[in-house]
Amino acid sequence: GSEMCIRDSARTFRPQAPGPPAWIISVDASPWGIGGVLTGTPGPSSWFADRLHPIHCSTLRAKRGVSDHMTTWELLALFVALRGWSHAAGIVSLHVRSDSVSALRALQRGAARAPGLNRLLVELALRDALAPQPLTLLEHIPGVQNEWPDHLSRLHAPEPHTVPAGLSGVPRLALPPRSSEWYQGSRGAPAPGA
Repeated sequence: GSEMCIRDSARTFRPQAPGPPAWIISVDASPWGIGGVLTGTPGPSSWFADRLHPIHCSTLRAKRGVSDHMTTWELLALFVALRGWSHAAGIVSLHVRSDSVSALRALQRGAARAPGLNRLLVELALRDALAPQPLTLLEHIPGVQNEWPDHLSRLHAPEPHTVPAGLSGVPRLALPPRSSEWYQGSRGAPAPGA
């Protein structure tokens, strides 16, 4: 939406909106999977990791294991994170972190050239219109600072990583099964918590 801004280590594109501290969603993708961590004031609250499902590949016109589609997978990681955490109790606003400038800029603009990215942007616009928490800040961070989501995105890689030790004891977000129902933008609004 119009309130979103992108910040990186070099400059702030627009100042962050005042208000209570936002919860932070940090996401990452690999050619084999996606991962993310939800962090509040005391530290990590939840995490997810998932493989790239056939429904994502067919709907987004992208191939698993092919690095040419990384911006699509990075935006998919954010979409899945927001679907999973949008209705979590106690979250007033969300601050998104990613090491993909391309995905963040596409989200800020609300448009992209690739059909798969545009499909995700429709889904994210629908989420933005219906979810109780606004996305208040989009932040680009260097890949070396995105360690936990990076490891989570590679749990399904040919040489899989392990869940980071820092997330030991932190609950894993249960994601719903993937089917054609996953993509709601062309069919109407998802049910709360869907």
